[in-house]
Amino acid sequence: MVNLATKKTTKAVAFVVILLAIFINVGNAVIFKKKVKLKGRNKFHFLTKFAIGEDKTGYTRMRARFIRPWTQGLDTPDTIPIDFNIYTDDQWDKVINLEDNDCWGKASLQTIDQWLNVPTNGEWTESVQHHLNADRQTKLWFFSVCDCEELAHTILPTLPKVEIELFMINDESHFSQEDMYILPFYVVMFIVFLIFMGKSILEFYNDFKSEESVENPLIPLMISINADIMHLGFMCIHLFFIYSDGSGFFVFSVFARLFKIISQATMMWLLITISFGWTVTYKNMVETDIYILTAIFVIMIHLLIGALTYVDDEEHHKYHDFGGVQGVILMILRLIIFGVFVYGIKDTSNSADRKQKSFLWSLTITATTYILSFPTLWIISMFMDRYVINRFITFGTYSAQAFAAYYILHQLTKKGSSYYKASHKSKTLLPGAKFD
Repeated sequence: MVNLATKKTTKAVAFVVILLAIFINVGNAVIFKKKVKLKGRNKFHFLTKFAIGEDKTGYTRMRARFIRPWTQGLDTPDTIPIDFNIYTDDQWDKVINLEDNDCWGKASLQTIDQWLNVPTNGEWTESVQHHLNADRQTKLWFFSVCDCEELAHTILPTLPKVEIELFMINDESHFSQEDMYILPFYVVMFIVFLIFMGKSILEFYNDFKSEESVENPLIPLMISINADIMHLGFMCIHLFFIYSDGSGFFVFSVFARLFKIISQATMMWLLITISFGWTVTYKNMVETDIYILTAIFVIMIHLLIGALTYVDDEEHHKYHDFGGVQGVILMILRLIIFGVFVYGIKDTSNSADRKQKSFLWSLTITATTYILSFPTLWIISMFMDRYVINRFITFGTYSAQAFAAYYILHQLTKKGSSYYKASHKSKTLLPGAKFD
């Protein structure tokens, strides 16, 4: 059993090392880099935001270039002026209330104004640095670039896109105050889920030896926990490189989101199938088609949820992955899933005995915590300071996931648990015994 767990861990480590070797040269970028074209509605273009902690000193360093050399013969200018704007959060609130085409109105509200003369030969400008201080309270800084005077792409439509590079420091930390303490939290959760995984593997092995059956709720639970481990591992690597030098691995963050989708979809499918009585009122999935359809339904919902995070990634209104309209959609989808779960609980309770009803009640509490954790946290976060929203939702949702994983693992592996008493495990395994 130890050898099995060791082999699994070795494979996971090898997988991470291989990916790291493949993408090691991708992580040399600074915290933010973007290519924009300043024309039409995009004459004023939001770039990114960064929070400086209370009584901390931060700074930003910026530069720009055109993505390729540009010429129009003898009339080619040596440089094209580009205007960078930096706003405090209170000024930015005024900016977003202005009309989209009011470039001058938005530019006039800036706290820091920086013009860069970008060479048309494609070379970088000199880096310009500005201090960003937060006196007595955490402050969010918003960065934009504009061409209200229409000196760039409006009058020179063949001009290549301009590439913006920003480097930001929060009191010698590469983390925005929004992301502080998330890395150590992920490390702790990674260790916790590794322990859960080890326990589930051991118990599954023991169950398989005694029952010789592969139809076991521990299988989807193990898939969910393993996906959580992969998500946390990829995020730890991604955040570690941000911590060390301001760089990150976009590929790792994508993998992390993918494994998070797998984890949540698998766990919710498990909760729904048990709510409909799997291993509680009957042992085998006799209505296979129903559970296949349920799996497809849950997976499609979570793929949609994952895709939504990229619709307006890095926009000014997003203080976590599901800020804005994505949060509303996710709440609706979670409520639909919860409704399916409750329907299953009610349907199963109609034919359940006293012990089974006791387990179903405790399962309902756990599933409610897991499924409705995000909608609840999302609503609460609307009344919180913006720079703590990401940490609040991250800590809250993963704590709910850890609680649900621990509860289900305890119920499935602990003799004497309410699940054990209610399920087929408590039935006699003597030949001829009947399972109701």
